[in-house]
Amino acid sequence: MPNGWQGGLIFSEGGEKVAEVAELNRSGEGLTAYREVRYPYGKAEVWAFLTDNDRLSGWFDELRMGEAAEGGHYLFDMGEHGREKLEIFRFEPGETIEFDWFGDVVRFDLVVDNGSTVLAFKETVRKLTEQTVKDLAGWHVCLDVIGTLLAGRQPENRHADWEKWHEAYSLAIGEL
Repeated sequence: MPNGWQGGLIFSEGGEKVAEVAELNRSGEGLTAYREVRYPYGKAEVWAFLTDNDRLSGWFDELRMGEAAEGGHYLFDMGEHGREKLEIFRFEPGETIEFDWFGDVVRFDLVVDNGSTVLAFKETVRKLTEQTVKDLAGWHVCLDVIGTLLAGRQPENRHADWEKWHEAYSLAIGEL
């Protein structure tokens, strides 16, 4: 295993736990990924990053809210290939968004806990592919970037972060 990696955890050179991958559970040909992120901000502030296009662009440049409602959709900009509509299956303002992610399902739930907001991310993957690991690493970085933006800072090196998490998720899925 690479230096710094041990069973779902990433450690600093000094041996301190830095972070861990989402909880991964295999189910048939697919899996579920679950991660909670605590932001020391109000629920409305965090919710805005999931639904307001100006804020969405800061953490996920290709994703925009099309229609914020159950049966509505996000729009995914595929560049020269147009835009893909990603149907919203469940929409509870300030609480929950569940939507299609190219045949899989992504869900965000927000809960207030001791003055912070916990964002629970869940992706249900029907079939593991090479794209699965890329997506999981991407979602991991995106959720971290939301925290950085909420703190009024700009992310430093998203690509390097993605590479680190891509390696971690590749290893974690390989252990399932």
